[in-house]
Amino acid sequence: DHTYEYVKKDFFNYNKFLNDSGVIGFHDIDNPVCLGVNKFWNELKGTGKYEQQEFVCRGYPLQYGIGMLTLK
Repeated sequence: DHTYEYVKKDFFNYNKFLNDSGVIGFHDIDNPVCLGVNKFWNELKGTGKYEQQEFVCRGYPLQYGIGMLTLK
C-alpha cells in the first residue's frame, strides 16, 4: 500500500527497531503516481532526525526513486 497513511503507519511500526547502525529503505519516493510515499518521505526530511540519501533517475519512462534513511 502506497497511501500516505499506510506508509506512515508502516514506518512507525518498524522505526522502533532502528539502531545506530541501521538503515530503513524506501521505494517510490519520487513516483508521480504514489504521492503518499513522497509526501511522507519529505515530512521525515523536515524533522531533522534522520540522514537521508535519495537515488532518483529522472528523464526515464519509469521514475520511482529509492530512499535510504539512518539516524543522525
